Amino acid sequence: MLKLLISAVLVIAVSSILITLTSNSANSKIQELEKSKDRGKLSWYAARAKARGQTEAKVAVPVIEYAVPEDLDDALAYYSLVVVEPVEKKSYPDESTITS
Repeated sequence: MLKLLISAVLVIAVSSILITLTSNSANSKIQELEKSKDRGKLSWYAARAKARGQTEAKVAVPVIEYAVPEDLDDALAYYSLVVVEPVEKKSYPDESTITS
């Protein structure tokens, strides 16, 4: 009975030590990734999720706001205007209609 009790205590002690070492290793890997020069890349998000034991990663995407011009001159300041004249026209079948 004493051998069984000693064996159980040893198994619990070794298990807790292994869990602590694994946890510390994962935490140090996460801290290393937070300081990485690749921070923000898709590979960085994947490595961070793997270090946390996750099977998927969520990536934050910035919201892009486009300039809304007030008039044609304002629009031309942001974009280029090209005036063209078609020299040829072709039609292509598109499922049940014909597209020009």
